[in-house]
Amino acid sequence: MAAVSVGDVDIASKTTMIVPGMDNNVDGSIGSLVETASAVYKEQDIPGGGKHTVIAWIGYESPTLEATEKTLTLGEGSVAMMDKARDGAHNLSSFYDGLNVTKSSNKDIPSYGAGSTDAYNDAFVSLQAHSYGTTLSAEALYQSQTKVDNVVLYDSAGLSLTAIEKAYRGQWQVEKTNEKPNIFYTAVSPNQSVVAKSGAFLGARPTPEVLQAAGAQSFSSNGGFDASGNYLEDADEHGLFERNGKEGVADYRFVKLNDGDADGILSPGTSSLYYGSRISLGDYAVVGKKLISPMVVGNEWDPESGSYPYLDANRDGRLSAEQVRRYAHEQGMEFSDLVNVGEGIHE
Repeated sequence: MAAVSVGDVDIASKTTMIVPGMDNNVDGSIGSLVETASAVYKEQDIPGGGKHTVIAWIGYESPTLEATEKTLTLGEGSVAMMDKARDGAHNLSSFYDGLNVTKSSNKDIPSYGAGSTDAYNDAFVSLQAHSYGTTLSAEALYQSQTKVDNVVLYDSAGLSLTAIEKAYRGQWQVEKTNEKPNIFYTAVSPNQSVVAKSGAFLGARPTPEVLQAAGAQSFSSNGGFDASGNYLEDADEHGLFERNGKEGVADYRFVKLNDGDADGILSPGTSSLYYGSRISLGDYAVVGKKLISPMVVGNEWDPESGSYPYLDANRDGRLSAEQVRRYAHEQGMEFSDLVNVGEGIHE
């Protein structure tokens, strides 16, 4: 087990933790998880973002694909089961409890489990979880003694009924903004998210949509153009940081990021990376910002070309300022509604 930081934890004013899902371990996946943490770190490196750090956390024994394929819902170690989530929840909650206490301005360190811990919630800690990592994180969030500032659930493999009940009772240890808990979630498009939905189905676990009435908010992992005419990619694959050589399923026709590889949910250049990274810095208003869809409004799949009709754009995959305003209006949005990540986000 390991926790690897991108950035200096000691001096960071904002700390983000990434909790991975099935089939992750130090030997086989620490490299790709640190790459993911680096992508989030770079996306957070914006004016006003402050000193920050991102921790790739493998502090539990995750379910394995082998156990899942062999035993489905019946055996220990399957993604359909809750044993790994429950075992790992204590490790996770203890880890970020420790972060909150040691990074707090209150230096009177308490005995673990003793007294009120409200005095240690002034540190800023964000929890970002993926797939079965969301299942685990939901268990940790009602067990911890300190609060995280926000939690982002990516392509969830489902939450236990106990965790959902605790969320509805306001017992998740998550800070609130305007009386809403800072709980956010997203998923890749349904036809591409078979892996996560299979885990949720086999385990009879509802996905985070059921938390909407408890105040959770969703954001899109679909691609689109921002106010500057830049294109943010959609997430093509369930994985965090895909590098599998597959062409992106729904990539915009003029845009080719990552050398044509399919994009995971936190791959560089994706809308999900953009939204999630801003949320983890405490920019919750970004959830209300929109992207211009690359597809022409009102048109359907064209079997002859094998695609949807796309908007006109420059050959470099960008829209002009005039096109941004026109297409936003056609899609029922004001210019002020749009995401604006600025010039040069895509290299």
